[in-house]
Amino acid sequence: MNSSMKTISIFLFFCLYCAAPAISSENKARGQESAGSAQADKSQAVTIKYSLSPSIENIKLAQPFKLIFEISQSSYSKNIKIDITEQDTQPFEIISIKELGIETPQDKNLANKKFEFNIIPFEIGIATFPALSWSFQNEEEKTFKFKSPAITIDILPYLKKEDKDVRDIYPPFQFFSIWKAIIIFIIIAAIIAVAIAIIRKKNISLIPKTKMKDIKTPYQKAMENIRILAASKLWTEGKQKKFYIRLSDILRLYIMDEFSIVAPLMTTNTLLKKLKASNDDIELLIKVKKLLQFSDLVKFAKFKPSDTEKDRDIAASKEIIESFHSYRLTACEHAQAIEKKENSKEAK
Repeated sequence: MNSSMKTISIFLFFCLYCAAPAISSENKARGQESAGSAQADKSQAVTIKYSLSPSIENIKLAQPFKLIFEISQSSYSKNIKIDITEQDTQPFEIISIKELGIETPQDKNLANKKFEFNIIPFEIGIATFPALSWSFQNEEEKTFKFKSPAITIDILPYLKKEDKDVRDIYPPFQFFSIWKAIIIFIIIAAIIAVAIAIIRKKNISLIPKTKMKDIKTPYQKAMENIRILAASKLWTEGKQKKFYIRLSDILRLYIMDEFSIVAPLMTTNTLLKKLKASNDDIELLIKVKKLLQFSDLVKFAKFKPSDTEKDRDIAASKEIIESFHSYRLTACEHAQAIEKKENSKEAK
């Protein structure tokens, strides 16, 4: 039994001894293949550096800052592209992307490129700018993809720098001084006085203005107007036409007020017919006709009367108004007498 065990052990040792060179050669071949693959990856290795302006400690809400990526690769590259659609950049807003240029170090096979991102943050607190997808082509027109690192930034609130100490919104309570109280009292009194003045002014403007009733009779007004016309300077200034227009208007207005006939709007002939219907004094009507027709002659025919004719017509206008006034009084007295008789008959 012991001899058989020894025989088996010697056989296994011999097998292992023979197989060792083959295993060693296989492992060596595998190691060479792995090194070649690493060298191939290393030939396309990309290094990305970034910098922030202002520094990462001073980035504030809604204030633009610059993020610069510097890309270096160990082989020729072209058509470097950035894909910002794959990642959600919130709460950051990328305003613009600009390539700054190429820097060539001593090793001509190396080429560095810089890309400047203008970014605005829209949230306060810690936020992460995501990793972005990049791609480029080598000399053999093969496309390689890589990603930039994610960047964690603490966004500060936007506050203006103040050198002064923080103060309360309201100062400590202080009692009013006597001068402050006097000033406030004067201001309040002035406001009340202005308000009272405005109210009084409005009330006065709302009170209707009552005109004094003209208690003069038509006869009195007509005679006064003739006196004023005779004393005016119209005649001496050579304004005969205006003088006779005014004289005719005085007579027509008197007739309208006394007899309720719209004389100013009637022609001379129409007015005479109206007067004849209510007055049988032929001589009076002839005087009215002569005065009005002569006035029409001056107004419309540019006739220039003399001083004698002017004095005659003023006197005639007074006589006409006196006659109409007497006729009116007689008519009123007659009407009153009739009314008394009728009242006495009714009393009996």
